[in-house]
Order: sequence, then C-alpha cells, then structure tokens
Amino acid sequence: CIDTSGATFDASDAEYLKKIDELMKYTSLVMLDFKHIDPIKHKSLTGKTNKCVLDFAKYLETKKIPVWARHVVIPTVTDNEKDLISLGGLSEAKTICLP
Repeated sequence: CIDTSGATFDASDAEYLKKIDELMKYTSLVMLDFKHIDPIKHKSLTGKTNKCVLDFAKYLETKKIPVWARHVVIPTVTDNEKDLISLGGLSEAKTICLP
C-alpha cells in the first residue's frame, strides 16, 4: 500500500515513469489524497494545480491498481457540494474507491 498525494507524478519523464512502473509491480493499493478536485481551488490551497494528481489517478487506472481516494473536508474550504459531487465522479472508474 502506498499513501501519496501524487503531486510528483510526471508522465513526461521517462526515467521517472520507469521507476514508478517498477514500484507498481509490488503495489496492491494506492491511497491517493485529493486536496481539492477543482484545479483553481487546489492551486489556491497548495500553490499547484491538481493536474499531477489527476494524471496519476489515470495512470493507476491504466495499471489496474486499486485507489482509495482520500479527501479532508474543511468547512467553507473543501466542502462545496458541487466539488464533492465532482470528486465522487472519480469513483465511476472501477479502480477508484471513495471509502
């Protein structure tokens, strides 16, 4: 099991992908932390968009690695109903679970 925010994922870096591919051979579950599903709000919270996180989620789906999506609910910051519904839409992918 790996617990990560996925913030370092870079699909354009061949050496990085080679290492991640090797790691995924031994990984049965990834707990992926979503700070915010909205890229602008995510950038406001973290200084970066959520592109790397979403790209990593897609990568994990292609590798058929199960994902537990994690999200901290902070009143007035990460609890907007529309955003939570969008986050929930990720669970439509068969490998992503919102426990």
